[in-house]
Formats: sequence, structure tokens, C-alpha cells
Amino acid sequence: MTARLRGGLGRGLLGLVISVAALAFVVSSVDLARTAAILGTASLGWIGVMLSFQAIDLCLRAWRWQRLVAPIKFVRYLRMLEYLLVGYLANNVLPARLGELVRCHYLGDREHLSRTTTLGTVVVERVVDTAVVVTIASLAILVLHVRGLVASAVLVGLALTGLLVVALVFGLAAHRLPGADRVIAWGRRWPRVGEMALKLRDGLAVAGRPRTLLETVVLSFWAWG
Repeated sequence: MTARLRGGLGRGLLGLVISVAALAFVVSSVDLARTAAILGTASLGWIGVMLSFQAIDLCLRAWRWQRLVAPIKFVRYLRMLEYLLVGYLANNVLPARLGELVRCHYLGDREHLSRTTTLGTVVVERVVDTAVVVTIASLAILVLHVRGLVASAVLVGLALTGLLVVALVFGLAAHRLPGADRVIAWGRRWPRVGEMALKLRDGLAVAGRPRTLLETVVLSFWAWG
């Protein structure tokens, strides 16, 4: 048996063990009897509709991530869907949405890309997501004439979106700002940190491509809609 085959079997076995452990962890926190009772009273037709919309949502998000990564490297759609689902599985068992790091690692490992660069594309994705959700909420407030706590929450969301957009623009243009040369010279004391910062910026740079950004926004509105 070749080393490559052994490595593939080892990764497959490890993936199976992790999948079983994750499934057991999720199931252990669920009241299965109550879940079965609730599902027994549910309409199978509406469950089918819900599952259909969920599948469409995931497919759109995989397509969006593929378009974000495309300026760096073209990755086939089904592979992007696989990497996305791995990250979402990890999000179900890990705190603080650490599954985003898992999918970046998985993509980088399988496609021979920098994990830090792929993380940059996910940062852009999260900024666009926040902006789209807040936009939809703002439109809903205007149409439905909502006031009170909900309206205040949306205003906070608008402020947060503004900060995220400013941070993203700053990250893209940081090397052009006054004093950037001194910061770069200071950063050269820690080459590894500087290298990671440059790779992260390569991922963030996809937001500077008008077509890529437009595709991302359109797919985000479609997914959330």
C-alpha cells in the first residue's frame, strides 16, 4: 500500500470518526422523544418546502463563495459546496462560529491555497452578509412602519455595518496611508506576522473587484431573500 493511499485512508477514517463524534454530540443535546412528537404533528408538505429552501440557500452560499475565491483560484462548484458544508457542520458543534476557520483550513489544504488568504474571502463574505441583512431589515421597517426596540436594533446594525465597511476599506488601502512605510518596516521584525498580513490582504482584495463584489451582493440578497 502506497504512502499516498495510506494517507487518504487515514484522512477518511479520521473524517468518519469526527463526523460520528459531532453527530453524537448534537444528538445528545436534543430531546429525541419531544422532537419526534413535534415532527409527528407537523405538515410533511411544509417540512418539504422548508428543506427545499434550506438546500437552495446552501447552494447559493456555496456559489457565492466560489465567486469570491475565483480571482485567487478557480475551484469547482461541488468542491466549494463540500467545503462550505464541512464548515457549517463544525459551526454546529464549535462556539463562536469557529467553523469558518475549519472551512478555510479545509479549502486551503485540499486546493493548495493559503488558509489566511481564504480567510480574507470569508471576512468579505461576512461583511456583505451583515450589510445585506441590515438593508433588508431597514426596508422592512420602512414598509411595515415598525418602531421601538426592533427599529433601534436595526440602527445599531447600520452603525455596525458602517464600521465593518470602513474596516474593510482600511484593510485594502492600508499600504497607501501616511506612515504605512514605517509600519511595514516595523512589521519586518516579525516576518511571519507580516507574511500572514499580506496573505489576508490578498483575500480581502477580492472586494476591490467590482464584478466580484456585485456577484457577491446579488447572491447574498438572493440567499437571504
